[in-house]
Amino acid sequence: MIIKGRNFTNVFFNFSQEGWDSDANYENDYFSNLLIGIHEILGKEADDYIFIIYSHLYLDKDDKYDFIEEHGDSKKIVIFYLSDEDPNGPMPDELMSKKVFAVFKAFLAKEPAYPNLYKLPLGYATSTKHQPVTEINTRKINVFFSGALHNTRLGLFKNFTFFRALPEWYWVRIFHRFKKYIPHNYDSFYPNSHIQFNKGGFRSGMTPAKYTDLLYNCKISLCPTGILSVETLRHFESMRAGCIVISEPLPKAYYYDGSPMIILDDWSKLDGVVKDLLANPQKMSELQQKTLDWWENICAEPAVAKHIVETLRNQK
Repeated sequence: MIIKGRNFTNVFFNFSQEGWDSDANYENDYFSNLLIGIHEILGKEADDYIFIIYSHLYLDKDDKYDFIEEHGDSKKIVIFYLSDEDPNGPMPDELMSKKVFAVFKAFLAKEPAYPNLYKLPLGYATSTKHQPVTEINTRKINVFFSGALHNTRLGLFKNFTFFRALPEWYWVRIFHRFKKYIPHNYDSFYPNSHIQFNKGGFRSGMTPAKYTDLLYNCKISLCPTGILSVETLRHFESMRAGCIVISEPLPKAYYYDGSPMIILDDWSKLDGVVKDLLANPQKMSELQQKTLDWWENICAEPAVAKHIVETLRNQK
């Protein structure tokens, strides 16, 4: 398959080249860089492997796993399992029982049930283009969030309203009935901030270019859960942009454990945390540097490629 102009004879998709190159595939830039990095580290050793980019969205029920059978008995098959955002969904036992050497899966909240199954970071959306990272205290936007408003984000949303004292179960019960009447813009909640909940779905609020500009010019990035998973691209995009990340609790994984992200078990604690940060420029500067170091050393493509190669070499 062709990845960033390079033809890899040992990389395959269970879907088309056009599907990989499509603008609708928001994962291709991060994982293209990751695959290139893996090959560069392995060198000639890469010839021992077959790498398959796998999406359950493209499986044909009649030849479900033929793409594995046809790619070798003599080589180590490594699967990069993308697209499945349901962290509580069952692992396809049939896939794991095939002749696969290792599977790296994104959105894997549970502890792996197989010795050759490993967690994989999500990375960033291809449309979120990297920009020069500026010192945090020179940025104009204090707090930034732009995203769809759905039930899983009500815990965050209600804290910006006059009705924040109402229990969350009540919000869930009345939410869809009164959604269109509730304000969705809370820019003024904190000075010089951009906090907006969109009434539409994914990518309905603004263009990717505008989102990127705001992200790289903000100090604090709020990263609530997505519809299905608490893990989001926003976490990784915010770290890469040098923002202070505030998030709900995340699954246990090497790329989250010990990170400088601020984890809140209840969004009602947000106000105190934000005000403390904005009153302490030195603390914010230190947190930004720790976040950039974490991105560079743990989550960026070269670091993840190194981790994957070490995992493969240690796989028994």
